[in-house]
Amino acid sequence: MLTRHLISLILFSFLVHWGFQASAKTCQLVVPGESHEITETLSSEQAYSVDIAKTTKTLENTDRIDSPIPVSKKMNSFRKDYLPYMRLNGATTEAIIRFMESDLRMKSLALSKKLLAQSKVEKYDLVIVGAGVHGVIAAQTALKKNSNYKILVIDSSDTAGSNFRYATDVFNINSSNRASGEDRLPLPGEGNINELPNLPIQVSDLSAVKYPTAGDLGGALVTGLYSATLKYPNIDVLFSSQVKDFKYARGEFRSQVKVPGGEVKIKSSRLSIATGVGTPRLPEQVAKDLRKDRSLIKTNKIEKALPRVITFENFIRALSQSSDPKKYIADKNISVVGVGDSANVTIEFMLGYAVDNAYGISNAQTLGPKNIYWIGQDRESCEEFIEDIRSRYAPIGTGFRSSSENVEAIIKPISNRLASVKAKGKKKVIATLEEEPFPIDDIESDVIVLATGYESQVAKLIQGLIPDLDESDLNLPINEFYEKYTSFQMGTTKVSDGQDTRIGRVVKVNRATNQKPMAVINGPAAGKLPQDDELVGIVQNSVSIFNNAPRTEASTKQLLKGVKAGKAKNKVEERVLKYHSPLIRSQFEVSNLSDVRTLPGVNDVYLKAVLSNLLTGVKVADDLVLEGNNLEINFYNGKNKVYLDTNLKGANVQEIIVDPLLATRDFFNMMSEILTLVSRSFNVSVPVVNGQLDVENLRVEYTNRARKNNPAKKVENAKLDLELKL
Repeated sequence: MLTRHLISLILFSFLVHWGFQASAKTCQLVVPGESHEITETLSSEQAYSVDIAKTTKTLENTDRIDSPIPVSKKMNSFRKDYLPYMRLNGATTEAIIRFMESDLRMKSLALSKKLLAQSKVEKYDLVIVGAGVHGVIAAQTALKKNSNYKILVIDSSDTAGSNFRYATDVFNINSSNRASGEDRLPLPGEGNINELPNLPIQVSDLSAVKYPTAGDLGGALVTGLYSATLKYPNIDVLFSSQVKDFKYARGEFRSQVKVPGGEVKIKSSRLSIATGVGTPRLPEQVAKDLRKDRSLIKTNKIEKALPRVITFENFIRALSQSSDPKKYIADKNISVVGVGDSANVTIEFMLGYAVDNAYGISNAQTLGPKNIYWIGQDRESCEEFIEDIRSRYAPIGTGFRSSSENVEAIIKPISNRLASVKAKGKKKVIATLEEEPFPIDDIESDVIVLATGYESQVAKLIQGLIPDLDESDLNLPINEFYEKYTSFQMGTTKVSDGQDTRIGRVVKVNRATNQKPMAVINGPAAGKLPQDDELVGIVQNSVSIFNNAPRTEASTKQLLKGVKAGKAKNKVEERVLKYHSPLIRSQFEVSNLSDVRTLPGVNDVYLKAVLSNLLTGVKVADDLVLEGNNLEINFYNGKNKVYLDTNLKGANVQEIIVDPLLATRDFFNMMSEILTLVSRSFNVSVPVVNGQLDVENLRVEYTNRARKNNPAKKVENAKLDLELKL
């Protein structure tokens, strides 16, 4: 839990970095062999430039941070605690959001272990499948309706709003920010069409620009889920988990969930499915080609090169993770398949039209792609392209022409569709195209980006809930499947002017056509919910936030009618550092590290916040004798490795410290970067007082201390995984 101690920690660190005290206006670099307090080690060049007067005013002015939309008292309290810090600058915001992700991932790991260890089936009032826009809105809506509901959110990714969160600043979303408020309905021209009902931090809080970045939306969703788990201990999260099946009997849903380390069983009174637009859809023959030759979708060194065939989601994730993302496309022939928003933002990035933060340390001197083969694009000129494209994509049109008669345009539009792919040697890939509208030669590329749309997985997910399911119907187009096995959930929203409208889809789990909702599909996963007359004059598509977010809010309220909150036993699992065996090692070698974007000026704040959070509430058993009565944790730099050791000989260090840090995904990657950039070792000291770790007095130092060559247990970090799941 991020206590007020940690908020104070963040504030104090920022004050030191940015010169709020006259004596700290210039930061001191590490001197080899000397020990320094962590907040004195970063030079001013490593921090973002900050308007100190403006920052001070931001932190002190609390008159303008009440929520512009109705939220619960707990969420408004959260907003007042966190929003001033999230408004300081980009590095601050990213550090806080990464901390929140780390906390959610550690909670997910703890829940997985608990469920795997117990024999009973855990019971929830509501299970939500999906932690995207509509999953987080559903969770917050349910808690606002009754703060005692026991809720479980399940997602196959390892963060909330993963497609947006992974993208960070690589692209801007195509829905615009406006002011929110009870007198400003979220409709085009009237209010904020990125409004997220019941969430404490809005997209417009994080960005003042008309078209915010994907990262702004992802950050608001991470904050929305984290704030729920912070303020309500009766909400659980399972990341990197897949629901295998659902069954319904005697008034409750039972499901089997694949979690890291095994499978667990859960049950619930109500079910909300919010899986978004679905998973990437691949052309049938291309999928077969990739199954036959998996070398096309693998890379041994993601730090240097991408797989030769990659989906849009994985392409964006690789760019956002790297400190130098243009290296992946520099002087390369790139094929982009598809003509929707995903293809547009891919090409937008490659042409240099993304926001500056998207490019890390890459700059205008870093080469862009040699050629962009746009497969499926039937516009042949800049004028044709911008004729009916959304205005924000208009700059892409410049790629269709060249400023010199002697240089070809970088975009090569090809109206034919992709037919198949095959490897050429170890580094190239050949795209074979369909013969319509006219025969065309194969295209040789370094990378093919598949921006070919999405397909729903809901039919497979809910098949166990439908008593009379004809299994052949699983192959039906999703709209036909829905027509046969679901019915529209009707209701009113704050933007429907009192008129009944479609707010979700009800799964017919009781062979009834007009049953009360028990399992509901929300958001884009439900298909087209807005009726045609609701879309008249609206440029944005039918799955836009402003079209669907109010529906999810209304749907969730209706879903939970008559559900009495169970008596949740919110027992905090005791974590004790204790003697286990003399054979257990206290030194670990962490490998499988990958590139990660650093946070200029506040890298150490993130690391210290994660450690403080991890160690809060940890007890130390009486049989552990600690020299100086302090817990010591030391991190050392290795060649593509990080070494960790402690003064806890024979204790359960891996269970209490190492595994949760591995679960954060970012911690050891960031630690490796910092140990490379700043110093050889990073040393943590925490006093033990009455058998408890005194986290408020946790100290961190950078030094050049040499690592002791004790035997180290090898463990693998969670490396960036871009391999297609076929």
